[in-house]
Amino acid sequence: MLICVPAAAGMTIYEELLSQIEQTVGRINGQFAQVGWTPVQFFFRALPFEELVAYYTIADVMWITPLRDGLNLVAKEYIATQGLTQGSGVLVLSEFAGAAAELRGAILANPHHPQDLADTCYYALAISQSDARNRLSEAFEVVCRYDIEYWGREFINEVERRRATKLNKILAIGHRAA
Repeated sequence: MLICVPAAAGMTIYEELLSQIEQTVGRINGQFAQVGWTPVQFFFRALPFEELVAYYTIADVMWITPLRDGLNLVAKEYIATQGLTQGSGVLVLSEFAGAAAELRGAILANPHHPQDLADTCYYALAISQSDARNRLSEAFEVVCRYDIEYWGREFINEVERRRATKLNKILAIGHRAA
């Protein structure tokens, strides 16, 4: 099953890719479909939350390969869902996504190189369940540790630190002027 969530409006490169994906899916289904079975089920739409979580739960592989940074929360949502449901799903993530530097355990791919995409797809589908669980465990640990509370605390602490630094500089300038 292939689910593509629509990109932001005006991203013409994704519009071109969507057309290519639709044509490829049509060729694959035309060649391999049988009565009662279609090899690739392709959906291009936003999904309700409950349905999205259900797909995260059953997905053996989550393929997130933006051409530039993006979809970081989707990757983390998938890891969180798989981790909380004791899954063994595999995350394939664009090396350009910001989460690629953070989510140890993800299999990284370069979306600009078709052979790299094919190789990582094969690897993600062929990986042993124990290796998949180990990779998921690594990524799940990161998602649990660096949650929204952690981010919020770090952000507020940094703002306060910078405010104090600026205030000290202002006070120092005032003392020199006096």
